[in-house]
Amino acid sequence: MTKHTEQTTDQHGQHHDQQHGTRLAAQEAGITSRELWWHYYSVGGNGGRFELDAYLEGMYPLPVGERNLIALVLNELIDDLPQRRRAPFVDETPAL
Repeated sequence: MTKHTEQTTDQHGQHHDQQHGTRLAAQEAGITSRELWWHYYSVGGNGGRFELDAYLEGMYPLPVGERNLIALVLNELIDDLPQRRRAPFVDETPAL
């Protein structure tokens, strides 16, 4: 396996883990994709509602910065609820 293939595999794994964790956190908290998108958009998120829905379903990849912004917004919404699962962040620094 080449270094590029290892990085691509790791990045895909991180993307999947973050997407899956974010989806679970939103579901367990009872936060709808519409509510999440509204808060994400209000703090400067670049994706549309369709892209956010597709991301949460694992069908649309988003850049790390956008995924982390979604995680941040979701965690803020969860903070207003009783203790729940938190959405995971991923380091934006590429592996060497």
